[in-house]
Amino acid sequence: MDLRLYEVCETGNFTAFQGLIEEDKFILREVMPLSGDTCLHVTARFGHATIAGEILNLRPDMAHAVNHEGLTPMHLAAANGCREVYELLLRTNPGKLCFLRDRDGRTPVHYVAMNGDYSMFSSAMVLCPQSTTSLTDKGETVLLLCAKYNKFEFLNVLISFPQDKESVIDLIHVPDNHGNTLIHLAKVAGQHAVSGPFWLGAEPVQGLFAQVWVGPKPALCGQGEARARTQTQTQPAAGPKVELVTYMESRANTEDQTRPPNDRSVEDLQSQSQRNQNQPENRDKAEKDGHFQEQWLEGIKSSRGTTSVVAALIATASFAAGISPPGGVNSDGAAAGTATRAHTAAFKVFAVVNGLALLLSLTILILDIVVIPYRPGPLTKLAVMTRRILWAAVAMLLVAFMAAAWIVMPHVGAHGWVAWCLMSLGLLVFFLLVFCLIAMTRFLSDTTIPSCSSDTSEPSGFAVVAELNRRKEYSATQLA
Repeated sequence: MDLRLYEVCETGNFTAFQGLIEEDKFILREVMPLSGDTCLHVTARFGHATIAGEILNLRPDMAHAVNHEGLTPMHLAAANGCREVYELLLRTNPGKLCFLRDRDGRTPVHYVAMNGDYSMFSSAMVLCPQSTTSLTDKGETVLLLCAKYNKFEFLNVLISFPQDKESVIDLIHVPDNHGNTLIHLAKVAGQHAVSGPFWLGAEPVQGLFAQVWVGPKPALCGQGEARARTQTQTQPAAGPKVELVTYMESRANTEDQTRPPNDRSVEDLQSQSQRNQNQPENRDKAEKDGHFQEQWLEGIKSSRGTTSVVAALIATASFAAGISPPGGVNSDGAAAGTATRAHTAAFKVFAVVNGLALLLSLTILILDIVVIPYRPGPLTKLAVMTRRILWAAVAMLLVAFMAAAWIVMPHVGAHGWVAWCLMSLGLLVFFLLVFCLIAMTRFLSDTTIPSCSSDTSEPSGFAVVAELNRRKEYSATQLA
């Protein structure tokens, strides 16, 4: 994707966006090489509804585009809480967009439940009520996702005052693929309070909640009069025994802390990674790792810039020395314009190594300007390759200087020692460069380079920082 297009979609500069469209009408076809995000994905993530609406006017099909993780722009808008973009996409094609799933089988409505936004959930219930009852690949309902991501206030609103109460109440007793229900998840949460009574099945659940009554179970989709009997402080009539559980303030169950890891009755409700994320020490470690990764990426970018500057200087010096050879040129006769010392061995060495220095430095510039920004590939490998070429160019420039000094300096007489001194210093610097190169190679081989993502390959070019920020923002949204 063009860096200018990404920046416009990130900042929401509508004027600049229109300018890019006028400049290249096919620019909207570009995607990010690593993530597969389109410009609508980026716009939905940062919540710029104006640009999103213009993209949908130009390319309505982009609303259905999925990236490499199976996420649509509507998924990203729901995960990041961008209501305007979410509702804009929802009105585009609610019958299809609400049912598109990612790799885990989650629809945009599931991400709304994980984010705990009742306004966005209400919009989905009005335009596409069937989407609120869909299940993930793990059999999770929107209520189970609310409990797993600690959105209990949002869960209270759904249970107490939903716009379509029947469709939500029906989901209370639906278990996931591991048999976990909303009641079990509330037990794991412990410290959270969930108001409103729940009718349980015939099988009792002992010791989980504050108040338990025995009475008849009303039809879940029946009339409001049947549900009115479930209000607190009202004694139900005698009949078949089932449990009505109401809990206002739950406490953490200490048995969960001592339960063995192999007992999955509770461990399946919240993964260990989610629990570790909530611990302060693990959060600090994650922040330090992320800061270290950012520093490493900034170092890679700074190294690329420095390498390009040095390569440009070497190319300039080599070109100037090539057209103005040491010892000057002949000014008359048949040999006019040729080097006066071209017949010497030192000049021949100078011409060869000076040409090599020029070619190597130009190779670095071509790689950095043409190849690296527009070709996906491991950024570290490209940086190591350009660094080695730079070392070779510096060595060739040093040898060229030594040969030129040998040509122009006197070899005998009172000043003969100067040429030998320059040659000795040049050889000393050359061997010092070789020693530094070997030391740096061993140092880098013993250093663990941080990984920016779970992918085996690294991002390349100008998209590396933008891609890292995108993944960090998306991960933070998922864990929120």
